[in-house]
Parts: sequence; C-alpha cells; structure tokens
Amino acid sequence: MDLVIIVSGNWIKKNKYVFNADSRGCRVLHLDENSTHEAFAKSVLDDYGLNEMSDHIQLSYMFSNKSLKTMAHDTPPVYVSNTRQLQGFVALKKIEQLRLCVEITENKDDRAREKTKTNFSFSSEVEASE
Repeated sequence: MDLVIIVSGNWIKKNKYVFNADSRGCRVLHLDENSTHEAFAKSVLDDYGLNEMSDHIQLSYMFSNKSLKTMAHDTPPVYVSNTRQLQGFVALKKIEQLRLCVEITENKDDRAREKTKTNFSFSSEVEASE
C-alpha cells in the first residue's frame, strides 16, 4: 500500500511557484498503480467532506527540489487531470519525495444551474401573478 500526502491550498507565483496551504490542512490517502483518477478524486472529495456536485478539485504537484535544480526557475506545477497523469505521479513518487496539492473551488456549473433555477423561479412567479 502506497500512501500519499494531500495538501489543500493554492499555487502562488513569486520568483518560483509556491503552494500556499490553507486551513483545510492535509490528508493521507492510499494511491497505487491500480488507482484511477476518478476514484482517487472521489476519495479526496470524501476525505475533505466535499460534495462533487458543488465543489471542484484540481490535483497538482511540483517536482522535488533536486529535480528543480536542473529546470527553469519558473517551472509551473504539474496538473493531474486523468488516470495516465496520476500513474505518472505514482511512478515519480517511487523515486522522489512528492506530495499532491489540491485546489478546491466552487463548481461553476452548479452556480450556473442555481442562477438558472433562480431566474426560472422568478419568471414563473411573474407569469403566475399576471
């Protein structure tokens, strides 16, 4: 069983990219070669007490300091958005000390749906009163 540290926060670019942890803190989750992005993302949502209908997560990581010494100082974080990329992280984690970062935002689709519902309710009330 491979364990991975997940830290909640957001990336900030100064001279280099720095992950700014937030008050949600960190979690430790199981991750191995058989893990899918979808299942892992659901575990992250669950462990942070989030709802996939109203919250969106973006997983990412930064290369180790040792690797960064041979890269440009402004190398951006690596975003993990599918199973192939997650498996790439698993492979790198075997040879380097890495953690996954999670950025949590409100699901934009949910806000649009709520706005549509509100507009629909308002127009229905106007029509009913006419």
